[in-house]
Amino acid sequence: MTYPQQPGGGDYGQQPGYGQQPGYGQQQPGYGHQQPGYGQQPGYPAAQQPGYGATPGAPGGGGQGWLTIHPQFFPLMWILFLLKPRVYIDGHRMENAEWKPNTYPVTPGVHTVRVASPYLWEFGSAEMQVNVPAGQNIPLEYRSPLFVFFVPGSLGPPPQKYNGVGWLIGATAVPFVLLIVLCCLSGLAGGGYYYY
Repeated sequence: MTYPQQPGGGDYGQQPGYGQQPGYGQQQPGYGHQQPGYGQQPGYPAAQQPGYGATPGAPGGGGQGWLTIHPQFFPLMWILFLLKPRVYIDGHRMENAEWKPNTYPVTPGVHTVRVASPYLWEFGSAEMQVNVPAGQNIPLEYRSPLFVFFVPGSLGPPPQKYNGVGWLIGATAVPFVLLIVLCCLSGLAGGGYYYY
């Protein structure tokens, strides 16, 4: 069975000129081209600049930099394995910080970095200001102190050292020396010789 063709039409159901506007689907002059200055505010870097959004440490400029902060602790302080370090950049706490290198994207310029060790309280806090050039990754290393009271941690370019060695030796040696002295004194106090 054949269907009658509409007068002046082509295919069945197609009206003359239906769905076709003059020039529709064709490239209009200047359409799709970036207008001068459109989408870019004065003083803001364009996203197309070399190095923008590149991987940390990639050469070139750009509108972004990185801070790689590596918190560490002495292995004998095993309780810190169960806790996470506290990393702050410009007063904002960085979530999901680990005891390994953590890389954070930052805007170029000077930033205040503070790292602390967790326990029932924060201890071993260390703070410094870092200048991050555009397109560069600045590595920092933090070392938790060996003594949890009165001793700051160390923060700066790697490698860093553990602070509080003297405090740790003192805290370990003093009780040992006192024990020996007390044993000697108790031996002298109970003194005398026993004769059988």
